[in-house]
Amino acid sequence: MGNNAYIMMIFLPVAVLVFIALKQALTWLLNHNWKEAFKKQSRANGQYDRWLDLVERELAKRSFATGGRANIILFAVIVPIGFTIGFYLFGNIPLAALCATLVFMLVQSIKSNRAHARKEKVSEQLALAVRSYGNEYMISPQWERALGVIAKRTPNPLGGIFDRAYRMILANYDTDELLAKMAAEIALPYGNVFVQLMRLGRNGTAHGAIFLELANRIVTDRELDALEKSQNSGERLVALIITIAPLVEYFILASIFPETREFVTETVAGRLVMFISLISAILYGVLKRLTVGVDTI
Repeated sequence: MGNNAYIMMIFLPVAVLVFIALKQALTWLLNHNWKEAFKKQSRANGQYDRWLDLVERELAKRSFATGGRANIILFAVIVPIGFTIGFYLFGNIPLAALCATLVFMLVQSIKSNRAHARKEKVSEQLALAVRSYGNEYMISPQWERALGVIAKRTPNPLGGIFDRAYRMILANYDTDELLAKMAAEIALPYGNVFVQLMRLGRNGTAHGAIFLELANRIVTDRELDALEKSQNSGERLVALIITIAPLVEYFILASIFPETREFVTETVAGRLVMFISLISAILYGVLKRLTVGVDTI
């Protein structure tokens, strides 16, 4: 591996990490200054809502822990490995950089798929938990008791969230803080609604029937979401096969005919073919993230 390759292998991830860090810092600074100014104005007008502030803070903390920080660490580890693999395979710095990008996106897609699977599991469990909570709340309008019941009945991962919140109640934590933390851990729109209704139930201002209605809405939305996913899954599979087919063919041909690697590493035409293949895979991942909303390739 030449000196230029070593320089690129070190410079590329460092440069991108610095850019991400500066962007995150600038975004945080602008948002922080704006939010602080808004809070001061709200306090002056007597409109400050501590509950909304707690929920926003917990959501921001969870978003950074599972998103920004995790992606920075992932990038710092995966990109040098991907670049090294790419340079070994193709002997070309631009192709190695594209390979590093593709490897990063593939690893990130695995991470995102795991997070999406957890989200789907939580969403599936939420409807049953809300219905169970509503039934318990109609028997006796004591939200702590109802939470303790669904914490025991609901399996993980959602059951663990309820159990932690119930233990915080027993430990005399601030109620708004533990509910805000629970809403951030559930990380679903209907989860936020459920927690808000639970909060209203502390003063007996929520009725058990409204929890049952919420459970029905969750079930209906899940059915519609499943129908939409089933209609689009075939198109995504075909697009994926078309995109990665040239890469799979290259590795198969290279294992059978060693001349294939020489064609890719030594000729302009070979490098151009591989460049187009890598770019198509990367663009597919980016477009899918923009259209579907998940980091999958």
